[in-house]
Amino acid sequence: MKLKISCIASFALLLAGFLVAQEPAKEASSVKSQQETTLTGCLNKGPVQGQYVLTDQKTGDAIPVTGASDLEEHSANHTVKLTGNRTTEGGRSTFTATKVEHIAAACSISGGDQK
Repeated sequence: MKLKISCIASFALLLAGFLVAQEPAKEASSVKSQQETTLTGCLNKGPVQGQYVLTDQKTGDAIPVTGASDLEEHSANHTVKLTGNRTTEGGRSTFTATKVEHIAAACSISGGDQK
């Protein structure tokens, strides 16, 4: 009888450990797929060396950008398409670019000038 209870308890602990071990893998894969995104906007240098700011030309929303080494060559008010990961810490979003695609050598102005 003791052997039967011991076997059942061991199986339950083994099963619980297996289920707990599987949970982080599910979270990691779902977070990874949700983070990669593409943003298009106006790229300029940020307040800190190596940091840039991408501004949405329609809404004016800005997000700090770090990452790819070729950000520097497009940081003079160029329109770019960035691919990378958006993270939020302490309520502040940051974008880490892994790919930079040049769209235009200048940013377009939206607002009242359009007819």
